[in-house]
Amino acid sequence: MEEAAREHLEKALAHRFANVALLTEALTHPSLARGRAEPRSYERLEFLGDRVLGLVVADILRDLYPEATAGDLARRYNALVRREALADVGRGIGLGAYLYIAPADRTAGVAENDTVLSDAMEALLAALYIDGGIEAA
Repeated sequence: MEEAAREHLEKALAHRFANVALLTEALTHPSLARGRAEPRSYERLEFLGDRVLGLVVADILRDLYPEATAGDLARRYNALVRREALADVGRGIGLGAYLYIAPADRTAGVAENDTVLSDAMEALLAALYIDGGIEAA
């Protein structure tokens, strides 16, 4: 990724990566990584990012709604961590343009698919967590 593009994304994320390779991994779609040792796709980071997202959102909701029941918190939580919400955030920062993706898949519009954007957002959250801790995430 060009330095200017990386800086633009880092500005949107409010985090400058010390480990740029981690950012690259978080942005690499499986179609580009398939059958290669490098670059690694975002799938492993996505696994961790899902858990980071859950922890951060649950903690924020617990603080924001001190009188809410567990059921109320669960409803709010589910609305925030669903695929469509993550994809909307990804679209908001122009994430699809930053993804490393096979040319045929990019042409087919895969980079704007809800599932791809939400998976990449989870991978980015994991990369933020690893690179900058829970506050960055």
